[in-house]
Amino acid sequence: MIKVVPKGQAFDLPSMLVGFLTEDAKGKLARKIAEEAKTKIAEQIKARYPRSDMVRDVEVRVEGTKIKVYFNSAKARAMEVGVKPHVMTYLVGKTIPIRTPGGVIYRRVSPAALAKGKWRHPGTEGQHIVEGALDLVADDANDYAEAVAKGVQDTICSVLSEVLGR
Repeated sequence: MIKVVPKGQAFDLPSMLVGFLTEDAKGKLARKIAEEAKTKIAEQIKARYPRSDMVRDVEVRVEGTKIKVYFNSAKARAMEVGVKPHVMTYLVGKTIPIRTPGGVIYRRVSPAALAKGKWRHPGTEGQHIVEGALDLVADDANDYAEAVAKGVQDTICSVLSEVLGR
């Protein structure tokens, strides 16, 4: 149900609901689910990173019947999907403070150091916090859709039994 889109993640409204809801009802339901997604994402980020302001870098939007999540910073995107190992060429010419047990030392990044294989980022695994929160929201939406479908089915059965006299 959840799939990665170019700059974020998204999921559709449950298909069993989309078939018989009006466009207005679909929009209202999508907005309600999006609000729940924002709340769950914020809870998950705050639980994992209590002092982080990363919540503001994650945006939830409704586009038709899709609820999409966008990452408005490289930091938020890296937190979610991780970072591949790479040479940190963007540090060339910068002075980097390095904390050691003896105090802080400073190193200047040079092209020669990069050529020797230094200043390589080892990569990190994604935390999949937003994906986990969206899974919870999707589960809730599916439970709601099943309850609505069951209610509709019960109503149809009740009406049919009255009409048929059973």
